[in-house]
Parts: sequence; structure tokens; C-alpha cells
Amino acid sequence: MEISLKTNKYINKLKELFIIIIFIISIFSSTNIAQASNIYMSSEQDTRVGDILEVSVYANTDEEIINSVDFVIDFPEDLVEFSGYRESDTSIGLWVSPPSSKDGKVYLSGVIPGGIQGIYDEDIKSYKDILLTKILFNVKKDGLAKFSFIKADVLKHDGQGTTLNIPTSVLELNIQNQSKDSLFYERDVANPMPFDITFIKKTDDTPALLYFKSEDIGSGIYKYEIKIGNNPWIEGHSPVEVKRSILSKKVLIKAYDFSGNYVLGEGKIPGIIPTYVFIVLALLILGFLTFRVIKYKL
Repeated sequence: MEISLKTNKYINKLKELFIIIIFIISIFSSTNIAQASNIYMSSEQDTRVGDILEVSVYANTDEEIINSVDFVIDFPEDLVEFSGYRESDTSIGLWVSPPSSKDGKVYLSGVIPGGIQGIYDEDIKSYKDILLTKILFNVKKDGLAKFSFIKADVLKHDGQGTTLNIPTSVLELNIQNQSKDSLFYERDVANPMPFDITFIKKTDDTPALLYFKSEDIGSGIYKYEIKIGNNPWIEGHSPVEVKRSILSKKVLIKAYDFSGNYVLGEGKIPGIIPTYVFIVLALLILGFLTFRVIKYKL
């Protein structure tokens, strides 16, 4: 009887130990999962007053395919000011709302056509984190700068617009002072890159569209201005919905960077009737009318 009681106590202790081990494992497992998926920002730590600060926005989705993001990022406007963005080597292909700033916050919303789950690296045989965009700031004062996500909506590429619940991280940068003698902002004086304007025909699912995209290494693309035919210039972004007319229309698009430099792109919207067919018809009609007039006079 006494041995039986000791055995039961021993078994109960083993059960308690087993429960504790399971609990610890679950804590570590949940921590690892949280760390695997993450929306975060990264930048060079050696930042000084007068620099142009580039903050890269990354997503680790744990290999879940995503196709759109909608972010609001808070930044210390007393230390830095928003000055643009860069698209080189980034994943967002179409902007619903390109990065813009208001009241110490950066707003951006974009689409990744076809979706993406990461950048596959042959060396490590795995996916690297997704570089979504690069945001630029002019650094105007020293201090501890904190950048954080107020909103970070990420949608799965599942055809249903399902939100991917994913944690975010705060970026902290220690901005160092710089002597007034060496204080300067590197002004971007180069024009954006030349670009093509592509006309995409109307389908059962989509209207006729114009697609265009320029890039700017210095300060990033700020806006596009579009002129179709004799219509006035208007602001817009790619893709833009257009309507075809009987004849083709000339399209002019200016791509501006955040420093005011711009490049002009030219294209056209094809007419419903090809130009050469219209000319032939016009000549035939003119010839017919001329013949009637001559015949009438005779």
C-alpha cells in the first residue's frame, strides 16, 4: 500500500513536469511563429543631420502569397521630413495611392500583380523577405527617430481579399548631429527615366487602359500629368482608364520627381477605325462628291 502511494505521487509529479514542458514548448513555438511573419522597416544606422534617409519597408509572410498592401506609417516630423520614394528593386507594381505625407504620417497603398511570397534565394534554398517600397526623408534635426505602423493591411492572393494577420515592428534610429558648415541636402537634379506608354485593349473584365511607369533614382516619382488629345492636363497614375474614339488620339504624360524634374513620354490611343482606312474612305467620299458636282455642272 505504501509503495502504491509512492508510485502515484511519482506519476503525478511526472504529469506535472510533462505539462510544464508542453507549456514551455508552446511558448517558444508561438514566439518563433510571431518572429517568422513580420512587417518591418530597415535603414542605415549611421544617420546624420543633412542626410537623405532611405527607409525600406519589408514583409516576411512566412511564404504566404500576398498581392496588395495598405499602410499608414508614423514618423517624427520634428526630426525628418518626407521627401519621396524609390521603386527600384521593389515589389509593388501598381500604386492605388503612391506614398504621400500629411501631418507626420506616410500613406501608401499598392498592388503586386500576380502576387508574391518572397524572393527566392538559390544559395540558401529559401525565400528572402519581400522589399515592398523605399521611403525617403530629409534629416533636419538630431535625436531618436521612431518610425511605426499605424495601419498595416496585407491581403492574401486568394481571390477573396482575405486579410493576412501579421505583426509589425518599430524602427528606431539615432540621428547624429552634424556641423552647420557641412549641413546640406543632396538636391536631385537628374530627370526621371524615359518610359513607354502601353495601350491595353478592352476585355470583358476590364476597360481599355493606358499603362506607364517611370523610375527616378534620386528622389523618386512624385506624380504623373496626362494629356489626351486636345483635353487639358490632369493628374493621374497608372493604369488609367481611357475611351477609344473613331480616330486615334495622341497621349502625352509627364513624370515628375520630388525635386520638380520631369521627363515627357508620348504614345497614342488607337482609333476604332485605323487611320489609313479613314483616309481611304475620306478620299472616296471626296471623289464621289467631286464627281457629282462636275456632273451637275455639265
